[in-house]
Amino acid sequence: MFPLKRLSGPLFRCVLFYAVLIVPWPGMMDAYRSGFRAAGNRLFRSVGQGGSVSFEPLAAVDHAADTTLVFQKIRRFRASADMTINSGYVGYRPTAFLIALVLASPVSWSRRGRAMLLGLLLVNIFIAFRTWLQIVDVFSNDNALALYSLAPWMKSVLGAAVLVIFRAPAAHYLVSMLIWMAVTFRRGDLAALLGSPTTAVEGRTPS
Repeated sequence: MFPLKRLSGPLFRCVLFYAVLIVPWPGMMDAYRSGFRAAGNRLFRSVGQGGSVSFEPLAAVDHAADTTLVFQKIRRFRASADMTINSGYVGYRPTAFLIALVLASPVSWSRRGRAMLLGLLLVNIFIAFRTWLQIVDVFSNDNALALYSLAPWMKSVLGAAVLVIFRAPAAHYLVSMLIWMAVTFRRGDLAALLGSPTTAVEGRTPS
């Protein structure tokens, strides 16, 4: 029988930790937005040959957007454009979900600590990658801002990737869950969690 009781504890803890992390605590999101913009400005200040992206605060922050991406092209003919994004959806939510999953994991605290460090590194690589996809998509449009010339099929594939990886909310949770599984569990942990009486998931052997 599926071990619902054994899974209910970690599941409840994950939901609880995630709920606590996404509560709009005073100053927390402001700090994350500042860090997100600073990292974006460092990573994408130079794009391709003659392109750059500036991450700037949005004056009127709401649930839909808090950051303006200013795209600039200075090669040959100057051109610029901008779009707004929500750093919470792009970066904070997958990070918070990863943290909640690791904290709720039925493994020892030493393993949780290692998983947290590696998981945060990987989830931030994912956040940078999904942001890069959106930037390349904008710079490959057929207009004055174009830096990249893509074949129609490549542009279609890129557009589909942006839709799935950058814009779809499910990507926040799916990628974080895959990272969590990769960095937290060892061979045999799943069997122990699902009911093996001889293996201890917490890293201890039964007496």
